[in-house]
Amino acid sequence: MKQAYPPAWCSRACKNALSDVCLEQCSVKRDGSWFDPHPVDIQDLPPFSAQVFVEELSPKQRTMYLGIYGEAIVNVMQGRVVTYERHPHRPRSRRSRGPRCTSCWNNGRSPISSWARNGK
Repeated sequence: MKQAYPPAWCSRACKNALSDVCLEQCSVKRDGSWFDPHPVDIQDLPPFSAQVFVEELSPKQRTMYLGIYGEAIVNVMQGRVVTYERHPHRPRSRRSRGPRCTSCWNNGRSPISSWARNGK
C-alpha cells in the first residue's frame, strides 16, 4: 500500500490530517477527497509559496490552497479570532491510592519519617 505525506498547509487545516484515510487515500491521490476543514489562524499556516502552488499542486489542491489562505486572511482582516484545538487538553485523573492505614500514617507523616524521627 502506497503512502504519501500531505503538504504542510493541508495537514494544518484538515481534521483528518495524518490519519489512515489521509495517508493512504487522500495524499496519494492528491485530490482532497477526505479533506475535512476546520478553522485555522493565518499564524498556523506555513508561508504562501507561489512556486509550490504552480509546480507541485494538482488543480483540486490549488482550489483548496487558495480557499484556506483566503479564509485565514479574511478572518484576520475582519478581526475574527480563530481558536481550534486539534487535541484538546484533558487533565488526567489521579489514581486513587486506596484507604490509608491509620496506624501507619500519623497526621500525614509516613511511617519512615516517624521511624527516622524517633530513632527506632
